[in-house]
Amino acid sequence: MTEKVHLYERRLDTRSSASLVRLATHILQAPGDILDLGMGPGSLGRYLRTRLHRSVTLDGVTHNEEEASQAAGFYQHCWIADLESVDLLALVGKRRYRWVVCGDVLEHLRNPEALLVQCRALLTDCGELLVSIPNASYAGLIADLIHGQWQYRPEGLLDRTHVRFFTRQSFIKTLTECGWHAISAEPIKQPWHETEFSRPFDNLPPAVGKYLLAQPHTHAYQWIIRAAPADRPDLPTLRESIDNDDASMASYVISLYIDDGTGFSERHRMCALGTMGRSCQEIKFTIDANTRCERLRLDPADRPGYWNLRRITLTDRAQNLLWEWKPSKTAHLQLQKTEHYDIHIGSLESGSAPFSRMILTGSDPQFTLPIPPEIVRSWGALGGTLTITCDWPWSPDYHAAIEAIKGTDPSSAPSINDKKENRHKHLGFKGWARNLLFGKPRIG
Repeated sequence: MTEKVHLYERRLDTRSSASLVRLATHILQAPGDILDLGMGPGSLGRYLRTRLHRSVTLDGVTHNEEEASQAAGFYQHCWIADLESVDLLALVGKRRYRWVVCGDVLEHLRNPEALLVQCRALLTDCGELLVSIPNASYAGLIADLIHGQWQYRPEGLLDRTHVRFFTRQSFIKTLTECGWHAISAEPIKQPWHETEFSRPFDNLPPAVGKYLLAQPHTHAYQWIIRAAPADRPDLPTLRESIDNDDASMASYVISLYIDDGTGFSERHRMCALGTMGRSCQEIKFTIDANTRCERLRLDPADRPGYWNLRRITLTDRAQNLLWEWKPSKTAHLQLQKTEHYDIHIGSLESGSAPFSRMILTGSDPQFTLPIPPEIVRSWGALGGTLTITCDWPWSPDYHAAIEAIKGTDPSSAPSINDKKENRHKHLGFKGWARNLLFGKPRIG
């Protein structure tokens, strides 16, 4: 039985099509005739056709009739050919192009070098090659690999039809060997939690996770490479855009919910990103004046882990302080008495920078902020900013802490009854669990 051909549909207003948008941006900055190799069902052509002058030629090559049929309305010529064996000069004749595009296609070929060599002869005097390729050194993929995972999927970095894998360095070396000079290399960054790789980085030993994220090319999910024939005179030096802001990778989502009198709902939710391993990070949520507020609920993360709360401030639009929470025995007790769920509010850590330690035990941790209702209402009327000062210690120890809370050993640790019945209860601890949970986690 013949396997149904997988069509790589892309809407260019989504994160999954970020590479095609970047390719299109390069083309639109210097418009000219285009050859789209491996055009698929025509996603790039559909996007460009409405943005380019009609005089610009847009041609494409794909390997099956179904894709060619879908793309036909956006391309002047839709050729069906096997890119492994095609003679491109014979296919396009005397046509020459300002841009030859290989968008997420070379990794599907056993011998992409043969295609790259042919592409040089298809360009005008100022023509260039544009390529997008998956990054085999992406941190999310490497984290999975360290844990023994290498899972092929219908799409993504480990697309089951990928037969070649490249890093930035190895691909630029391939280009050089095929007679090209790389002009620019731009990363397409995606946080791990927005990709197919779902393993949190704090499952790694802290030193390993930090080393992985410190490498200059591990934050790129894909690379956009722009190249020209190497024998062209006066070629610029390779230009790169590398900025490893770990907020884009080792991050978690913090949410503020506002009860407008009808309860907490997704309609009144604000989100921000926190960064693992960054101490005393300030997270700000700002509202407009005349916002109806009765209560505020904070969801400190979107998954389990350690989370330290250092300060909460509520200010109006003129930065006047309306309310403040700082770690103290009284303030810590306030937290323990709030409605909370999927959270154990642990110990109060004193010192030069005190904090209340929390252990987030599930995927939906939340607690109601202990702010007097009249102050919440006043803040809503005035408008202003809620600032949370917090940090997420880089430590895998929370797994053991959560197991202790959930009572995996009934003889030595407390158990949790049905969580719906105990949604807002604070749990006690026996001696060994108290030492584990209230002791400082090992932080790399």
